[in-house]
Formats: sequence, structure tokens, C-alpha cells
Amino acid sequence: MSTEEPVSSWLFLKVGLVIYALLILSFVLSYIEMGRWATPIALVIAGVQTVLVAYFSMELFLSRFSVRMLAIIAPLFVILLVCIAASDIATRDPEPMLVPLPTVEGSGGPPERIRGTHGVPMLGPTEPARPAIEGTLPPP
Repeated sequence: MSTEEPVSSWLFLKVGLVIYALLILSFVLSYIEMGRWATPIALVIAGVQTVLVAYFSMELFLSRFSVRMLAIIAPLFVILLVCIAASDIATRDPEPMLVPLPTVEGSGGPPERIRGTHGVPMLGPTEPARPAIEGTLPPP
């Protein structure tokens, strides 16, 4: 830190009150039904709190230019990483529909489970196939 005059404690008190007010706002908004806007609004409030904490509590406004740029660029790279991961998931081909499992030919009794070629359980002749939409397995 440089040899400049110390920062007023009133500044930290004001910033602390703003952060506390944002905390109360976030708490109050959590009880209001906002639909799909709830998450973006909560993220904006959290982002403002983060910037206030970083800028004042960590005293970035007194730091050198290189330190401030690092504090800006590092979160941007995290956001870039999250966006790349989200775009990867969003652009994947849809999951294929489940097809009926092979059945045992010639078994006249109740449905039975047998082992397939790779140790995967297969359904007996009268047991229905797995549902394609729900993705649940039949009971054992």
C-alpha cells in the first residue's frame, strides 16, 4: 500500500450499510414469486455485493493498475469458462430414445432376468420395455 492518507472509516461504514441493505433486499425478494427472473435478479444483487467488497474491503481502489486489472480479468475468465461449458451442453445432440431391451426367446414362464453379452440384465419375454420418456428402470 502506498503512503497516502488513510481511508476514512465512514467510507467503510457506508459501504457496509449498502452491502447490508442489498442483503436485506435479497432476503425480501426470495419470498416474492418472480418466476424465471428470480435467478438473474439474485445474481445481479450478488454481483453488486461482490464488486463492493472487492473494491472497498480489499482496497482495490488504492491498488496499482495491474492489481486492479487482474481483479477484473480473473472473473472474466471464469465467466468465459462457464459460458463455454454451457454452450457445449446446449449444442449437444439430443439423448437417443431408449429402445426395448432384447427378450429371451422360447421361455414360456413368467418374466425372468438373464444376463446379456456384457453382463447387462435383459428382460424376459412378457415384461414390457423401459419407458422412453421417463428414463426409469423397471423394478428389480
